[in-house]
Amino acid sequence: MVTPTVAKAKLYRGCYVFRILDLDNAQLELIDSRPNVMLIVEGNAGSFNGACTYSQQSSTLGIIYSEHFPGSPPEFRIFASGREP
Repeated sequence: MVTPTVAKAKLYRGCYVFRILDLDNAQLELIDSRPNVMLIVEGNAGSFNGACTYSQQSSTLGIIYSEHFPGSPPEFRIFASGREP
């Protein structure tokens, strides 16, 4: 899983899940010479969200990600997507 960023603002924008064919050699599954994105998990549109994780032992939660909620005080909340990689 990786979290892409918006270049100028450096805001996290969700999580992209890739299939690894060979972990020892860092080889991703490719389609037409490009990494195959198996799944995209995003929070609210336009929000700062990402930094994902997944635990096979807690698979019903799916991918876990954080999302920033501005306010006073600002806070990050953790969400369970319910979607497995």
